[in-house]
Amino acid sequence: MGNIETLITNMAVRPPMYVHPVNVYSIENLLRGFLYHWIDEIKTYEFDPTSVNCVFRSFIDRWICHWIRKNIDDKYDTEDSFFSDMLTSVAKNEDEAVKIFFSACQEFFMLFHKNQPEYWAKIAKEGWG
Repeated sequence: MGNIETLITNMAVRPPMYVHPVNVYSIENLLRGFLYHWIDEIKTYEFDPTSVNCVFRSFIDRWICHWIRKNIDDKYDTEDSFFSDMLTSVAKNEDEAVKIFFSACQEFFMLFHKNQPEYWAKIAKEGWG
């Protein structure tokens, strides 16, 4: 089983090879299916701050909301939504929503690799703050 970072990095190059139609809803469906299959293979829902799949699954929706606040609208407050809903609410069109998604993911993966597992365990307990 692969990891979500590789899947998203490859998908960013040619999204139509992975989803049709190309929009954040199709991307979200593919990624959630990928992650649920991964959970079935590892047989646990326990949080593992060393796993990019686990950290992505646990934080992507909150990360997208955080990213929107930081980069688009500092008053944005829809943290309980799925990332697809958040992105379509701030983007001008589907193409822009997809571009925003890939940009936010690129930053998310950089943050994942930059920080120690203790950072992610703390975020899991306390939130982004």
